[in-house]
Amino acid sequence: MKKERSILSVPTTLVSPCPTKKQSLSVAFLFAWVFVCVYNFSLERRFESLLSEDNDYDKFLSWSITEATTKKKQAADGCYHVFLDVGANIGVHGRFLFEPEKYQKAKVATTLFDREFGRKRDNRDFCVFEFEPNPTHQKTLKEKSAAYKKMGWRYDVIHAAASDHQGFTSFEHKQDEEYAEWGFSVKQGKEENTTVEEIPTIRLSSWIHKNVIGRTLPRTVYGNY
Repeated sequence: MKKERSILSVPTTLVSPCPTKKQSLSVAFLFAWVFVCVYNFSLERRFESLLSEDNDYDKFLSWSITEATTKKKQAADGCYHVFLDVGANIGVHGRFLFEPEKYQKAKVATTLFDREFGRKRDNRDFCVFEFEPNPTHQKTLKEKSAAYKKMGWRYDVIHAAASDHQGFTSFEHKQDEEYAEWGFSVKQGKEENTTVEEIPTIRLSSWIHKNVIGRTLPRTVYGNY
């Protein structure tokens, strides 16, 4: 059985300027998003003796359950695989993972998921965390979360910007609603026709260490990884 995996998706729109119509069509043609880094938050280094070839998942799971009685609850407890969509916008990357058959043109994303997790996977083994700073998208994201919850799939929404510090960050709405506000980004200076909003900001590395690394693994794994 493969070890549990964690993936971090960072869409380029986090750092891109407000796109022109021509640019937006080009980006859409290229599936709109680009995965720029993949992280495998393996527990192998920390629990080397438990994850050696001579030990199996059941032994590690036994340790994990015991450890859970003495540690604080983590957001990713019960998740075998973890996917972080950082800068989620309307949350399509999570949908690429859960429902790839509906997004056959999203080759970059679906190929990545197939390579990391295999094609025959079970969505009950996954936890998707959608990090999105734009309050405009919160309603849509929460509706997706509620719909997936009814199906037994975890799609958690976190209204926050991800950075290297914790606090608040000034973001700008750039009047590009027709493009799902792809240009919503950190305030760079004085621009016309923009609205500034203070957004809660988390230090992503701290969040990962607190909520993903050392999580309690599920008692049951449904897929064969």
